[in-house]
Amino acid sequence: MKTVSIKLILYTCLILISVTLAGQQTNVSDKLTKALQRSDSEEMSGLFAPYMMIHIQDFKKVVSAQQAKVHLSDFFKQHPNSGLKLTKSGSEDKQEYFIWNYASGDGTWRVYVLLKPEKDQKLIQQIDIEKTP
Repeated sequence: MKTVSIKLILYTCLILISVTLAGQQTNVSDKLTKALQRSDSEEMSGLFAPYMMIHIQDFKKVVSAQQAKVHLSDFFKQHPNSGLKLTKSGSEDKQEYFIWNYASGDGTWRVYVLLKPEKDQKLIQQIDIEKTP
């Protein structure tokens, strides 16, 4: 009887942990999607690592979170969102990635975001924005 109770408690704990972790992934995905829909670099910057790789068109460099926010803001001003679709997401080795098709008045852009764990949260380590042919 004791063994069954202990197993039940362990299974319950595992389920609760899985649900919590799945909720965190959805939370980050939702935050990123909303920020991209609004072309809002301020909202996205809340998820930036202190230093990160940013690649927008011909610009590719490791920059501070503040510099990344400025570059992203400039991109959003030049190319405001007119449509957004999450095309792929996944995780590997505690890292998560998301890929969107971001439409603006002058074309469609592929937006790739990589998140890595830092302390007790996942932060954006890399953003790539490339115009699709």
